[in-house]
Amino acid sequence: MTISYHGIVIVRPPRLRSKTWTPPGYDEVFARSRAMALESLQSTAIGALQTLLAGQPTTPAKVGFAWRIAAGQALGRATTITWTTGGTLRVHASSPAWRREAARAKPVIATRLDQLLGAGVVQRIIIDTGPTSER
Repeated sequence: MTISYHGIVIVRPPRLRSKTWTPPGYDEVFARSRAMALESLQSTAIGALQTLLAGQPTTPAKVGFAWRIAAGQALGRATTITWTTGGTLRVHASSPAWRREAARAKPVIATRLDQLLGAGVVQRIIIDTGPTSER
């Protein structure tokens, strides 16, 4: 079929006789691709980090690393943490604004820490303003 539009000739291919026509072997390929579940890069990275962290003892360095991953780049830079073996994570924010941000994000960060470190490793998160001498 040929259509002319303001002097431009557009050629359309003829329609197929059947709208349900598929190339040979398409159904098998489609079924196979649906069976293979694709994982997002984020879930793959989290799974790899979980595996790596699971084999390590729970130390302040491990918890600090997990905090920076769970909190994100900006909040991780704006805070310092103190870890106690009793499961308390004390977060020191550099300003009241960052303390508010950390407090707002606390439920999400706690969930991420549980995913990375294991459930129950961090039992309590305390957020306060100002650095301590333990830096």
